[in-house]
Amino acid sequence: MRILQIIQKKQLRGAEVFACQLSNQLINLGHEVYMVALLDGDAVMPFQGDIEVLHVDLSKRMYDFSGWKNLADAIEAFKPDIVQANAGDTLKYASLSKRIYTWKAKLVFRNANKMGDFIDARWKLWFNKWLLDPVDFVASVSEECRLDFIKTFNWEASQIATLPIGVNPFVAATHNPLAEQHWENRYPVLLSVAGFVKEKNHAGLIRIFSKVVKQYPGAVLILIGEGPLQTSVKQLTANAGLAEQVWFANRRQDVLDFMQNADVLVMPSLIEGLPGVILEAFVNRLPVVAYSVGGIPEVVQHKHTGYVISVGEEREFAAVVCDLVGSINHSASAIKDNAYALVQDAYTNETIAHRFALMYNNLIDVSAASSVG
Repeated sequence: MRILQIIQKKQLRGAEVFACQLSNQLINLGHEVYMVALLDGDAVMPFQGDIEVLHVDLSKRMYDFSGWKNLADAIEAFKPDIVQANAGDTLKYASLSKRIYTWKAKLVFRNANKMGDFIDARWKLWFNKWLLDPVDFVASVSEECRLDFIKTFNWEASQIATLPIGVNPFVAATHNPLAEQHWENRYPVLLSVAGFVKEKNHAGLIRIFSKVVKQYPGAVLILIGEGPLQTSVKQLTANAGLAEQVWFANRRQDVLDFMQNADVLVMPSLIEGLPGVILEAFVNRLPVVAYSVGGIPEVVQHKHTGYVISVGEEREFAAVVCDLVGSINHSASAIKDNAYALVQDAYTNETIAHRFALMYNNLIDVSAASSVG
């Protein structure tokens, strides 16, 4: 098969990273994969091939004829059987390009979030239904997101399947990044990997951390990521008197090294699909405490592979973190083992790539059978 993957930008965000890792595995399975990015970026992407940058103008995303044409030209040159749009603005560009330039490849949309949580106006529902009209199949990141998609868009159940993300095998850390802050001996080390946007709830995380500090005065919090709310979160941190205990680490290429030197991954998100960072934490035997949203409970099984807390229960969240890192908690080792085993059983990129390839094949076979009929 020939598969063209569309990503938003050359950036180390979950959707882009997984698209790259999936593509590598598909190539290993003998398929041809070409990747295009709507926007350029300075990240070193984990894709073994070249990435063509389309240089679209997102400020004109609803009338960017040049961008739609650039995508159509890339599709015409590669002649893929499958085009997959991977979150962000990729669906807009793929849908509008296909409508205008009528390319024939099957269009797959990778639904990486619980979209119903973002539809807060009737026009948004209508507009997204219109964008989805040229889509042939939807790969949903979690079962919760799949059911939400069917309900929100009245989508045909036979045209969507739960195809979660995967992760690469464990790779030992090359260094201890905590040394940059002279935090090698600090305890506990809380880690957050999330963009600074409203749904990631950094404000709530700072409140939770302030409660943890009351029990563990030496605790530190590392925030990896960037985004529009970063400045306001820094101000909240300063106002809480925690500036010396919170490290705004920005974007990093060495996230896995951080995981192997942290004590707990904290994720009080208000909206999620199935975050790849959780599975990466599992592989690196880093315990996870998260709010019970989206597809998170499908992998963070309470008191078995991690801990899930009801949204807004900040006191309970902090208490669970404190119990987890406490020396009297003998279940932490078992949780790490259970989480690692879950990934090895069902969430390796090799396993997930086989499932995607089967879906692509079925989509092409159905199309071929219809044309013959």
